[in-house]
Amino acid sequence: MVQFAPTDQSNRPQARPNRGFNDGRQISEISMNINRDPSNRSTLDGSHDDNVRHTTGVGNRTSGNRTLVQIQASEAEQGSLSTPNITELSRPDGPLGDFRLKCGKFINHPYAEHFITFIIFCNTVLLVLYTFEFAREERVKNIFEALDYTFLGIFTFESMLQLIYYDVKLLKNKWLSFDLILVIASWVFQTFTVLRCLRILKIASKFEALQRLITALLDVIPNITAIFSLLLLVFYIFAVMFTTLFKDLELSRDYFSRLDKTLFSLFQFMTMDWQEAARECAVFLPWAPLLFVLFEIVSGFIVFNLIVAVLCEALGLLEKDSEEEEMQRQIEEERIDSMNSLLERIEMIKTHQLKIQQTLREVANEKKD
Repeated sequence: MVQFAPTDQSNRPQARPNRGFNDGRQISEISMNINRDPSNRSTLDGSHDDNVRHTTGVGNRTSGNRTLVQIQASEAEQGSLSTPNITELSRPDGPLGDFRLKCGKFINHPYAEHFITFIIFCNTVLLVLYTFEFAREERVKNIFEALDYTFLGIFTFESMLQLIYYDVKLLKNKWLSFDLILVIASWVFQTFTVLRCLRILKIASKFEALQRLITALLDVIPNITAIFSLLLLVFYIFAVMFTTLFKDLELSRDYFSRLDKTLFSLFQFMTMDWQEAARECAVFLPWAPLLFVLFEIVSGFIVFNLIVAVLCEALGLLEKDSEEEEMQRQIEEERIDSMNSLLERIEMIKTHQLKIQQTLREVANEKKD
């Protein structure tokens, strides 16, 4: 009869540490828990995997549990929604969840996205054709009006499907909300045909590069506001000086008779169209061009260079954010691979433990016989 000596727990080989865990001994602890109590298998299959998914975002491969794509989609819905991606869509809650999911998959399908982009370009071409002489003919005008309503109906259908899928959570996505506002404004202000050109802005929601650029520009608005406040102060100071010094001069144009006219003239001078006025003032005051040059240096070279510097800084931060996001994505992929490898090792340990327990039961039965 074969005799089994009790094993020394301290001499058992420890599992190698894995990057997914802070302490590699957890693998051995899991396997020992399985050996002590078979009921702990459910803990390993359930709560342990739930904890792993909660901390790392890795889904279990067993049926009945959420996949990684579903977890990422759920996290996106809980936080700030990003640009919709059909691979990240999950079934919404509620009795109409299946219908809402089909609507979301349909409108966020790449083919649907390309079709909407094509319609936006067609709408842009239509706005150009409106400016030609032949567009004033009654027959052509009716055709263009029908096409315009068709394009607007397509945009409305798109926003309606997005609203059906996301419900009120659509408001968390600034680009989808912007599209919805454009559609509503197009229906409300139909008499203002000039507002049709605003539909071209929908193109920004279809290209990630434009989204990132606009986001960067919006982020630097506080700094640009401060610079424009400085520019306004410079304008006021020079407007008072120019009005006081030059309002009585007989010039070919009324540049400086009142403060409001002087402000308008300074705006013209800021575009580098100041030589004619400076020469006329120099006829009466030889030192007058120096004041014009000083204004150009302060407004044109200093203040506007500050604006350019802020915009360049915003683009630099945008590039840095892109690199950080790419690095974070690579780190997340490595962590997911690490956890997948760990889960495979856990499954292997579970299989070995079950085989050992079956062997022990067979030996115990032989010993009784």
